[in-house]
Amino acid sequence: MSQQPPTPPPGFYPYPPQQPPKKKHTGRTVLITLSAVFVVLIGAIAGCTVLVMGGGSDGSGGNDNGAPPPLGSAKQQAQKKGAAAPTKQKAHAASKPTVTFRVEGTASSVDTTYGSDSDNRQAPDKVPWQTTLSRDDSGDTLYYFVNAQLNGGGDITCEVLVGSKVVATGHASGSYNICSAQVGQDPFTDKWEKE
Repeated sequence: MSQQPPTPPPGFYPYPPQQPPKKKHTGRTVLITLSAVFVVLIGAIAGCTVLVMGGGSDGSGGNDNGAPPPLGSAKQQAQKKGAAAPTKQKAHAASKPTVTFRVEGTASSVDTTYGSDSDNRQAPDKVPWQTTLSRDDSGDTLYYFVNAQLNGGGDITCEVLVGSKVVATGHASGSYNICSAQVGQDPFTDKWEKE
């Protein structure tokens, strides 16, 4: 005879009944989180747009970099009436912004390319070499560069100058090595920096 455990009295369970699992609201949580991130990103983009587009607290709409003042400004109205323009404005108008590309060294021959993100040019294969272009500070040009490849040996240095200031330099020596220098314009400060 085998012994069976005694049957429990009616309504008694050896273990308490388990509660059904709680519903997880993962779909709703994910949707709320993504919505909050989206709202924060839109706010950040709007704030950056105001800064980049020149919503400065002085109401001038940007820095004084030689560009004409915004329409309807006091400076522009004074210029229309024949008043003398500020000397700082005249100085910027007289000297256009430039970028200079330079390659120097002991190589007998180099292949040099230079320009911007939208304009690539070939330079003569002599060293030393230098040329200057008008600089676009409107924000349309992202970077300026110079690349020089040695043809068989030597030692070269390449530079990009913004105005008269050397902003980026590079160096190459050996047989067919490449010297590179590149500058880009910071969209928030409008300053040209080494990249």
